[in-house]
Amino acid sequence: SYSLVEMLVMSGIVFFTLRIGVIDIFRKISKHRGMFHSIPVALIWGLLTTILMYQFFVLNSLISWVYGFMMSFGYIVHLVLDELYSVDLGNKRMKKSSGTAFKFYQSKTIIDKIQTILIYLFLIFLLSIAPNISSFKYALFSQEAWLNFKDILLPYDGRWFFH
Repeated sequence: SYSLVEMLVMSGIVFFTLRIGVIDIFRKISKHRGMFHSIPVALIWGLLTTILMYQFFVLNSLISWVYGFMMSFGYIVHLVLDELYSVDLGNKRMKKSSGTAFKFYQSKTIIDKIQTILIYLFLIFLLSIAPNISSFKYALFSQEAWLNFKDILLPYDGRWFFH
């Protein structure tokens, strides 16, 4: 198990590697709000995170899926916020970028169609090598999980913030 400092150092290394090394390549092979800015790619990042946590960091499948879920959730929140930003409330109109962030496919050009197919094929491949999801599903949807959630949803003594 890694210490908090080790995880922070690794996070910093990953961030700077992506920010300095990979971002230029990414910008050259993609366009902003293209297929990389879509729901299936959010799922791909979640699956990649899950697989990385399970294989490289040797975390159990439940914790690996939690990391992957949070990655996809954060990505989707980003897409939703981009869509909300595309509404110009002051001038009561939709911006030109409206509808381009929260999408499942793109088919304007042949390149878009090929990218979409490749993304879905990669998504299927990642699903085939991802760790078993049953512990994650059980943790979220079992009767025991819902009873635990109910117990911790509200303050147990009815007092908010001052215990």
